[in-house]
Amino acid sequence: MWREVSNPYAAIGWIRDELNNLLRQVRIGLESAAEENDTSLLENAEAALDKLHLTLEMLRSPGASLLANEMRALLTELRAEQINETENALSALMQGLVVLDTYLDRLQAGGSDVPLLLLPSLNDLRAVRQQPLLSEGVLFNLNLDKFAATDIPINQHTVADISKAASSWSGNFATSLKEHLNDTSNNSGVNQLIKLADEIQNNMGSIEDRRLWWVAATTFRGIQSNSIADNLSLRGLFDRLGMHIAALADRSNTKSKTDSLTTTLLYYIAIAKDGNQQVDKLRDLFQLEKLVMNPEELEHVRRGVSGHNRKLFESLSTAIGTEFETIKNRMADLEENDQIDDGDQITIDELIARLADTIKVIGLQQSADKLHQSSQILAKFRQAGSRPDDKELVQ
Repeated sequence: MWREVSNPYAAIGWIRDELNNLLRQVRIGLESAAEENDTSLLENAEAALDKLHLTLEMLRSPGASLLANEMRALLTELRAEQINETENALSALMQGLVVLDTYLDRLQAGGSDVPLLLLPSLNDLRAVRQQPLLSEGVLFNLNLDKFAATDIPINQHTVADISKAASSWSGNFATSLKEHLNDTSNNSGVNQLIKLADEIQNNMGSIEDRRLWWVAATTFRGIQSNSIADNLSLRGLFDRLGMHIAALADRSNTKSKTDSLTTTLLYYIAIAKDGNQQVDKLRDLFQLEKLVMNPEELEHVRRGVSGHNRKLFESLSTAIGTEFETIKNRMADLEENDQIDDGDQITIDELIARLADTIKVIGLQQSADKLHQSSQILAKFRQAGSRPDDKELVQ
């Protein structure tokens, strides 16, 4: 679970007032769109979120800028009417805004930038857009260039034609992987994968390719010794290794994807159990222990970031108090009248619906649902030109 070792985010304090202003503009736009059920009111919020994202990118905060970018993508699609679940989209955006504000507080206070802390919020935003969810390995970031090429085992160049050899490797890899997946309790398949990965590494010319297959071979050794759990996400990476071999056979340029695949495999080495000599050696070489949190630490810090912050609660509590007082006064007037007066600019059922939307933002889903039901009942009476009886009013 990645954490940036240095903390270059003191500059957040210098521009925090501007960041807060942008956050406030986004929040106002989201609240207005929710209250009026009109996504055209999100124009200013989108502009503010664009500026916020660019600012966070200049601050070089991977976590905060990634979250802002996911929010921006959802907001853009929402304004373009490409999202069917408008209510869920607005709720996810508001929750993302709360998390982003809290995350900036963390960075400003000297906390490390840990994008993995934001994984639940990122996936909530992506789910509304029906985009593939992110895995923990995807958010593991490592600068491979700072490690010396001399650390990588040298190549032996035992084959003359890499393309021809890769055609053979591709078939062998698929067969060995299938054997392993069909019976993970039998090490025959994974042993063949280790041997094949070593052979490929020994024949690669570029540093990037040699490093990838060195890490791949170590990953297979970790699986062999049960130091690394063989899960579905990891199997998806094995499929990508197979595609890498196929690209070598086609003489395609694989450089742009090679380091990404290497880094993701290193994530699983980072969280592996101790005990396998090759795995432990690689973890020490890449200093992976400095880049990960144990699961308990990660969950503890994640709860702190994902919780609602005090500033938002204070803002919402004021809004809720004002809305509740208005509804209470209107209900008192209703008790004195024979019908629900719809001559006001905002009817009582609309006021209750607004209150429901507000408390939904702070996670009170059941209370929000009950208020929405009450709003719908009052709306029916208003449209019929009558009023509910006293028992129904109390309910």
